Amino acid sequence: MVNKGIDSERKCVVGLNNEGFFAVRVAGSGAGSKKPRPDILAGKNGKHYAIELKTSSNNEIYIKHAQICGLVEFSKGFGAIPMVCVKFARLPYVFMRINELYRSGEKTYYVSKKEALKRVKKDKYTL
Repeated sequence: MVNKGIDSERKCVVGLNNEGFFAVRVAGSGAGSKKPRPDILAGKNGKHYAIELKTSSNNEIYIKHAQICGLVEFSKGFGAIPMVCVKFARLPYVFMRINELYRSGEKTYYVSKKEALKRVKKDKYTL
């Protein structure tokens, strides 16, 4: 049985590639290394993106501050723009920059399904 998160990452990569990006899933992201790694690396027109993907069937997605810090650290070292991609049930993928996320206290970021719905664009793979 395929992990739901891995399946979403693969589908996101296919969608990005279909929109003209060069994108790959980073196998084992978030595990087995002391250095942070994103879920997806993508590039288009000379810009590089490190993407952390979060999915939920609930109305909010919460992301730990440490995970965002790791994404930013990796992005700086790699020369990429850090992005968070959220996928709520029955909505397309929505890409957000770190400064577009909401804070829930000092240690957590979050995105609501309602906010993601507002951000759905005709071209859902615009970074």
